[in-house]
Amino acid sequence: MILFTTFIKREDLGFVADYLEQHGIPFDHINENPPFNRSASKKIYANAYLDDRAGLSQVYKELQYLIQKI
Repeated sequence: MILFTTFIKREDLGFVADYLEQHGIPFDHINENPPFNRSASKKIYANAYLDDRAGLSQVYKELQYLIQKI
């Protein structure tokens, strides 16, 4: 999972990592792309975006469907 947030200054990302770890939420990166993405774009790579303002319900249902099929 890659977490992208615009509300945290770069120097405060350690706080976010600590919070995720304390709550057992696995993550791979915070505000950075994975090493295999060599795009010059600043847009964060994703297969699916979970957003609190748009599409969260739809993506949740699609991920549930995928898990059932696997």
